[in-house]
Amino acid sequence: MGRLSVRNDCIVFTMRDSDATPLWPAGSTIEQHDDALIIRVEGGASYRVPSATTIAGAFVPLNSVNMTKFSKPLPERCPSAIFAVARQ
Repeated sequence: MGRLSVRNDCIVFTMRDSDATPLWPAGSTIEQHDDALIIRVEGGASYRVPSATTIAGAFVPLNSVNMTKFSKPLPERCPSAIFAVARQ
């Protein structure tokens, strides 16, 4: 169990006092709804930000992520630890 929140314009997943930037599977979308963001993972799961939630996935080293596939680099203000979210 962890917590999704927005800090410094970054979506942050906090688990056991460790902060990470979630890396959502390709095809995921983010929608603004009133006071929350809804992240929909292609194929099923959706997550509300902010909320306490359980997310399947794993922490991965930043240097193992090919950041060239992203349209924008990870902002320096976001946690450098990466949590790769599993497709559910």
